[in-house]
Formats: sequence, structure tokens, C-alpha cells
Amino acid sequence: MEKIAYNLPKNKPGQPLYIYNINQHEYYKNVFEFEVNNSENVHFSYKRFLENNIRQKYDFHGVVLKLIFKSRSRK
Repeated sequence: MEKIAYNLPKNKPGQPLYIYNINQHEYYKNVFEFEVNNSENVHFSYKRFLENNIRQKYDFHGVVLKLIFKSRSRK
């Protein structure tokens, strides 16, 4: 997932997107959950970029991927 670290997402000025954690669902292997600082800041083009990179790196060709972005709860 080195490409993700080098390609920062487009964001609103003053509101950078941080990805804290990525999990693959235990039973549904085509579902990935991203823990981010604000799920509303995820641009559709960055979602597509993430999906394409996951598909390429982990051989999910022909499989419908579901990416879920959850905002991290503030403590």
C-alpha cells in the first residue's frame, strides 16, 4: 500500500484527510473499512484510486469491491 502513502488525496483547504486504519472484513473479503478523520472529506476520485490499487495489488479483478469510510470517534 505504498502508493497510498505517496499519493495524498485531494481535500478541502484546511481539512486534510488522514487514514488511520484499514481493515478487510472477516467474512466478506471484498469489503474494506477505512478509519479516517472525517469521512465527508473523501473525494470520489480518491475512492476510485484506492479501489484500483487494492484491485491491482491483491488480485480482485472482476470482483465488486466495497469501500466503507468511517469517521474516527473523538476521545
